[in-house]
Amino acid sequence: MSEASPAASKTEAWWRRLTPFVLALGLLTWLLLSVDLEQVGKAIVVAPKFELLGFAFAFMITLLAADAWATSRVYARAVCPVKFQELFVLRGASYLPSIVSHHVGQGWLTYFLAKVYDARLWRVAGATLIVYITNFACLVGIGLAALPFNAGRLAWMAPALGVCVAGGCGYLVVLAVRPKWLAEHQLLGPLFGLGVAGHLATTLERLPHVLILFFGSWVPFLLFRIDVPFTDALALVPPMMFVAALPLTPQGVGTRDALATYLLASYAPAGSDGAARVVACTLSWAACITIVQLVISPLLMRRAYRLLKASEGAVSTRSP
Repeated sequence: MSEASPAASKTEAWWRRLTPFVLALGLLTWLLLSVDLEQVGKAIVVAPKFELLGFAFAFMITLLAADAWATSRVYARAVCPVKFQELFVLRGASYLPSIVSHHVGQGWLTYFLAKVYDARLWRVAGATLIVYITNFACLVGIGLAALPFNAGRLAWMAPALGVCVAGGCGYLVVLAVRPKWLAEHQLLGPLFGLGVAGHLATTLERLPHVLILFFGSWVPFLLFRIDVPFTDALALVPPMMFVAALPLTPQGVGTRDALATYLLASYAPAGSDGAARVVACTLSWAACITIVQLVISPLLMRRAYRLLKASEGAVSTRSP
């Protein structure tokens, strides 16, 4: 069998990169065709734009600080001592590639951390897996807190959380047993090195970041007068946060909007077009977040490259 030509490989890679944007465009097109565009426009016009943009700036700075603190604790435990100030710069800089996808931003951060701290890339990637795991564990924790208020109303909630909890318990059992063929794997080694106690500690340290993300995902709906009660939000917002983080579309555009419309349209004021109002909210919020990222991330990106140059200079100085 002949090998694929370089040109064919490049074409395939080009289409693979384009797919998330095509999917996002397709979902948005379908969603916008299914709602009253005039009502979407009206909801955007009457929305408190300055309050929304101001909240977006405050939210992003607070989120960045909480994320950098929790993530620095993960890398300090699993890789090497990482300074909060430096991780604040690197994480903020990664928001620029995150505009394409959350996972592109995480990949950029993983690579830069490995270069700046002269650490093995696979070990840093393993520590990044811990970040994902603790994020998801916190989302499940929020869902469990919502269960007493919503179990009778949302039939899917208890089974979904049961599967997640069972999977989490199984994962902790594997960590405790430490199968040699897994524990010695270069990517999975940091997970086993952290152990059960370390995972629980890092999950607690991750909780403030995820709670800030939760409030940042809920409050914009309130600003658009989509009055989702707090106990309902505990159940309905985490699925949207999870879907937005999936590597399907850039920043969850399309996937998040469709799910939010399905879950939250009924909370809009009586007599209004709930679906149109939700779409107006999610698109406006995505635009505000992107504006904030385009303001702060390039500034931190320059500082990130200065950190990289300084670390490369330190390595060359230590070399014989």
